[in-house]
Amino acid sequence: MTRKGLGGWLLRRAAASASLPMLVSQGGLEDFCVRDNYRSRLMRDGDLVFLWISGRNRSYERGIWATGRLQGPPGPEYRVSVLLSPLADRPLTDRALRSRGIDDLEVQRQPFGSNPSWISIEQLGRLVEFHAASGGPSALPWP
Repeated sequence: MTRKGLGGWLLRRAAASASLPMLVSQGGLEDFCVRDNYRSRLMRDGDLVFLWISGRNRSYERGIWATGRLQGPPGPEYRVSVLLSPLADRPLTDRALRSRGIDDLEVQRQPFGSNPSWISIEQLGRLVEFHAASGGPSALPWP
């Protein structure tokens, strides 16, 4: 895995997170913990990020709820800051993604993995296509 094939990063947040209601409705700057590994060393300022909500919660079904941009590489305690924007119309839920054959995202195959997860350029293209086909804007709302 190199930056050459990178479409974006996927960062997980538990549905029980106290900051979640604001993030999915208004967006904003949020910090995420990432593992100290080769992936976190590939992260760069401005990289595209997707917020994946995990866990069980009636208000927040598993899936992609926001997009954002990294605000720099990981800091000394392996935290990254992300400026997030909520999806304009509705989330890309895991259930809806799977119904369209998108079932190969790392977070779908390994739901208990750590941050960050990788999204390839090819997977990114399918996410954009799905979002447009499901009535969303022709492009995901890149911040």
